[in-house]
Parts: sequence; structure tokens; C-alpha cells
Amino acid sequence: MKKMKKVLLICCILLGITKISHAQTQKMFVPEDRAKQLQTALKLSDSQTNKIIGYYKALVVQMDSVTTAGGNGAAFYPFMDATKVKIKAVLTPEQNIGYEDFLQQQRAKTDPPKQN
Repeated sequence: MKKMKKVLLICCILLGITKISHAQTQKMFVPEDRAKQLQTALKLSDSQTNKIIGYYKALVVQMDSVTTAGGNGAAFYPFMDATKVKIKAVLTPEQNIGYEDFLQQQRAKTDPPKQN
């Protein structure tokens, strides 16, 4: 009986840790926050920002579906690429240049440094 309680306790702890890590991952990408970053960086109009918020919200739903189905980060790329295309469609040519710079800066923050 004591072993059963220990196993149950360990399972509860692991489940709690999993839920906490998943909640933190979800909070890392907030559509409104990401769109506001772009609005500041690219001087977007409110109309452009609202469209981008919608695109990001749809992306979050798609990413949640992939995660729920057991997919990994690689499965997100088609959805992320499609969202980037939609965003570029609402930007001016000058803003598109700034958007590419913004994306490169974001990649630089998340990609590990290359070793020779």
C-alpha cells in the first residue's frame, strides 16, 4: 500500500511539472504582445496591427492542435511560414524590409551560436 501511495505521489508531481512547463510555453507567445512588438519596430497602423493579431491568434490555435496531436516543433514550420506570408501581405515594401530584419534578430536570439 505504501508503494502505491509513493507511485501515485510521483505521478502527481510529474503531471504537475508537465502542466507548469506547458503553461510557461503557452505564455511565451502571446499574439497581442508579438503584434505590439512589430507595431513598434515597423511603425504599423492600428489596422495592420489588428490583422497581424488575428494571424497570430490563428497560428496559436494551429500550434495547439499540433501539440495536442503529439507533434513536435518541426511540425509548426508550415504554419509559421504561412503566417509570415500573410503578415508580409499587409506590410508596405519598407515595412517588409524591417520585418526581415526583425525576423533575423529573433532568430539570432533563439539559435545557438555555431561552433567551428
